[in-house]
Amino acid sequence: MNKENKITIDSIKSTINRLSLSDKLNKSQYDGHFYNHLSHLMKFYFLSHLNDKKRQKFKLTERNYHSIEQSIFENPNVVEADNIQSVDWAMVDDAKVIFKNKIQKLLKNEGTSEHLKPIVKCTVDAYEYWLTYSLYFPKSQNNPWIATSNIINNGYLFLVSDNRDVIDQYQKKIYNKVDNNTKGNIGIIAKSSKNDFSGFLVDERVSVQALVLNYLKTHGNGLSNAKNINQIVKHLSEHNNLNSSHLYIKNFVNLPLKRAGIIGSTNSGYYFIDSYEDLLFTYKNHVEKRDAIERTINTFIKKGRDMGHPNFPIKD
Repeated sequence: MNKENKITIDSIKSTINRLSLSDKLNKSQYDGHFYNHLSHLMKFYFLSHLNDKKRQKFKLTERNYHSIEQSIFENPNVVEADNIQSVDWAMVDDAKVIFKNKIQKLLKNEGTSEHLKPIVKCTVDAYEYWLTYSLYFPKSQNNPWIATSNIINNGYLFLVSDNRDVIDQYQKKIYNKVDNNTKGNIGIIAKSSKNDFSGFLVDERVSVQALVLNYLKTHGNGLSNAKNINQIVKHLSEHNNLNSSHLYIKNFVNLPLKRAGIIGSTNSGYYFIDSYEDLLFTYKNHVEKRDAIERTINTFIKKGRDMGHPNFPIKD
């Protein structure tokens, strides 16, 4: 599902025709993409609710999940700078039918099964959201459903739910592997060509992101008040009874908030971006990192060409 080329009904048909179901049931083929999807959803949510104190106790339930999805279409410009493009809704409707028919064909005798209807519906909805957002903002890198499209492209259908009775129909072991805090979160059930199902409940990273954001907005407001990782972990432990590792907070909590443009970081710690000066410092910091990466890449290119490969990094 190419987000860069102009989308037409012919390109849609071509892409859908190439879809297939995986002959494996491998969690690594969908879990990272689903967490990436959630990170993009929460980017919209946090930017829309920076002054909302309720985020301090945010819980990613199924209701909240779908509410965020809908709110993105109602207020996309909290993230997007471009104007919404016009959409051919007849093409979107046709694409949904083509996509659903393809799924049912891939499922063969299971295609019309009542048991699989929730999974088919969730997958079709995700496809529709991806397509609609791609038509709204053709050049955007912020489409939250690019990640779910990657799941589909990897050969999986999926269902998102926080209903234990629903999830138990497909995978009973999921709730035996998590603590009580996680049991109220949404889960994802994945379906490939195999007769079995796979899945997991999402961890607490989204709830912890809300807590860290609230802490930094209150105590780490601006560059001069940056809080280091030790202070953040200590606060979560003392005030929220959370014992998270430094690495978990850094990679799964703070990094998504940084990528959302909500917080910045220096050698002294993390801070809530609250002024033009904070923003400018953060911007320049990222530009310097980008330039350093480009210099390293150029060094590799020169070395490859010096080694007798004039078209490096293209394979000769």
